Amino acid sequence: MPKVDVPSGTYEAIERIAARSGTDIAATVAEALSQFIHLKEMSDGEYQREWDVVLATIAASRPSAVTAAEVESDIDAATDEVWAKRRAGSC
Repeated sequence: MPKVDVPSGTYEAIERIAARSGTDIAATVAEALSQFIHLKEMSDGEYQREWDVVLATIAASRPSAVTAAEVESDIDAATDEVWAKRRAGSC
């Protein structure tokens, strides 16, 4: 079986995911690769349809008192925070 070197941080993340899901590392990697290949082979239309389902699911679970603009603002703020941490080398 071929072997692939991955950065230690990636391997540690795989270990954490495997532990949380109660599977071994090989099964976790196989599932991740399967999902990655599925995503990469999707047409733009398929991707958009799946994304629309995700957005509709999120919107349906949002409390009615929270507006879509507030959700978008929270997402933008969280994204900015993650990118700032990555730039600073803390992620």
